[in-house]
Amino acid sequence: MKKTKRLFVAIAFKKEIITQFVNTMTGYRELITDKGIRWTAPASLHLTLCFLGERDASIIPDIALALDQSVINQQAFILQFKGLGVFPEKGKARIVWIGIEDPQNLRLLYNATLRQLLAMMDIDRPWFSPHVTIARIGDNTKSSSFDEIKQLISKNKETHFGKMMVEKVTLFESVLMPKGPIYSVIHESMLK
Repeated sequence: MKKTKRLFVAIAFKKEIITQFVNTMTGYRELITDKGIRWTAPASLHLTLCFLGERDASIIPDIALALDQSVINQQAFILQFKGLGVFPEKGKARIVWIGIEDPQNLRLLYNATLRQLLAMMDIDRPWFSPHVTIARIGDNTKSSSFDEIKQLISKNKETHFGKMMVEKVTLFESVLMPKGPIYSVIHESMLK
C-alpha cells in the first residue's frame, strides 16, 4: 500500500454552483472549439486554499486536527464568483479562471488554515490568488484561440457566476491519472 498521499485543502462546491459553472463552460466550449483547451471536469471543480503535496499518510490525522482548529472560530460566509481571467495575465495564458468578489472572509479562512498547517509542516506557499480554474490551455492551442480567449475575458470581467455559502474546509487526496486527477474527500472541517 502507498505510504504517501498527494494532498490539498480546498473549498468543495455544492451541486448548484457546479451546475452553474458547467453551464458556463459549455457555452464557452461552443465558442472556442480548440482541442488544445482542456475544460475542467465537473468533479474537479473546487477552490484550492493550500496545496500540501506528497505527504506521509501517517500525518493525515494531525492535518485533520489542524484544519479543525483553523476553523474553530470561523463563521460560515458567502462566496461570490465574479469575473473571468487568465494566468499569467501577460504572455501566453495557461489557465482560464473565474474570480472571487470581495475575498476578505476567504483570506481570513486561508490565513487561519495556513497558520495551523505551518505549525506542523513546511509548505511551499505561493501568493494566494483565490480563483476557480475552469480550463487549462495546452501547448498545441492555436494562436487564433488565444484571441478568442482574450475576447471572452474582456466581455466577462464583471460577470457574476453565482454565489455559495462556505460552511466547511475539505482535505482532499489527488490521484493523478492520464485523463486528469481524481479527488477523494479525506476530511471535512465545519465552520461555525
